[in-house]
Amino acid sequence: MAWLEDPIKTLELRRAARQEKKRQDEEHRERHRQILKLLNGPQGDWIRQKAHEQIDKWERNKLCSPRYWVMWREWLAMPAPYLEVAVLREDDLGVSMRQNSPFDHSFHLVEPVLSQAGRDRA
Repeated sequence: MAWLEDPIKTLELRRAARQEKKRQDEEHRERHRQILKLLNGPQGDWIRQKAHEQIDKWERNKLCSPRYWVMWREWLAMPAPYLEVAVLREDDLGVSMRQNSPFDHSFHLVEPVLSQAGRDRA
């Protein structure tokens, strides 16, 4: 029970872990923001097709809770402005849906953009 021996250090570690989680969540949110932009371009059909294939795989093989495949199908059927609001929401639902994203196959398309955005902020 090391946490009893140094409760201040434990609190600092927890705070650091929460900050790191928040950073990761924001990075994932930004990645999704970039993917949403691509959906309106020439790669949009391919991105949607691959996302639907991933969702079908989740359902067929029962790889996650039905909540994710049902909600992602609903979200992908929405007009673009509504899809953006749904995917980029900042609450627990938005975070969990982005963690269980059907867009993993497309993230390589936005990684250079994210790297540049990080350099621009520095």
